[in-house]
Amino acid sequence: MLIRRCINLVSALLALMPTAARSQPDETGPHAELIRRALVQNDTGALTEVISLGPAVAGELGSYLGHHDYNVRTRALEALCRIPEAAPGALEQALRSADQSLKAYALACAEPFIADARVREAWLDCFAEPLEQTNGHENAYHTLIHLPAELRIPMGQALVPKILPSLDRFDGLRLVIMLQVIGQFATSGDQPALRRLAELRRLAESNAPELWRSRRDPEYEERIRQRLIAVVDFAEANLGDDRAFQRFASRALAGERAARAERLELLPKLRPTPKALELAGQLLRDRVPLKDVSISHSTQVDYKHACDFAVDALGEWFPDFPFRTAFYRVYVDDQLNQAREWLQAHHAAGER
Repeated sequence: MLIRRCINLVSALLALMPTAARSQPDETGPHAELIRRALVQNDTGALTEVISLGPAVAGELGSYLGHHDYNVRTRALEALCRIPEAAPGALEQALRSADQSLKAYALACAEPFIADARVREAWLDCFAEPLEQTNGHENAYHTLIHLPAELRIPMGQALVPKILPSLDRFDGLRLVIMLQVIGQFATSGDQPALRRLAELRRLAESNAPELWRSRRDPEYEERIRQRLIAVVDFAEANLGDDRAFQRFASRALAGERAARAERLELLPKLRPTPKALELAGQLLRDRVPLKDVSISHSTQVDYKHACDFAVDALGEWFPDFPFRTAFYRVYVDDQLNQAREWLQAHHAAGER
């Protein structure tokens, strides 16, 4: 019993130990007390005053990026990001640090400064690492896809060769995210990417142990496995594999509802080829409810139908689509009719 207690105590202490080397903050500078109140005591008034001092406090704030308390480290980075002259250097430091938690936080903070070459290169390198925190990659992916096209496309294309050789280091949701990046940004016909995707398809369809760096709850594993198969369908189709597109389309048009919804959520990310437009046209008349998008605590139940996903795709593909679309929207009959008419007119204009 005593030995077991000792083991438990050691395990608890190890869990509390920081995962990266920590540095001592500068507590001798001219603003040391003010910064300590702002970051350690979380005094919002002091934080506002610190930020108002601008670049003069950047060095002292930066020393807190190595503090033993995660909350203090992130407050320091947030404060530095509110000082435009200091933000790029601080973000580069955080993104290239050995601190996994700070890196994940920096991935989410970097969007306003991503045009800076230092931040952009550090962000790309960090994205391609298998971070411990899944939300780091989720936040980074959402940052990427919402960037202006002039940044989003070259950054996505730059990520593909960084990700492709290291896919074995990712599993679960992280692997799903990496495959979405490859599917969206790899060049059509990219043979190394297509070979790797085919290999991952075989692993996912057989639920091979190589898919998992550590085993999870069986229900979670099955949900992620099905999502991986859907994302591989999407990625192969987007890279120009005709058979993969047929698999994607047939599973989007019919079958088990969850499997259909997995693919239809990816539909807006497909390239708007003639085959993709034809698929959207078929789906526009499909009123099967597929995904519950009800608002929390609301008594009203709302389902997103197959046709709603098709409208989302048209809105994503075409800037001149006649009305605004959004992922959680359910469209009324007038909007669905308008979408069908618009697509028919688009087809007719393309044939002339």
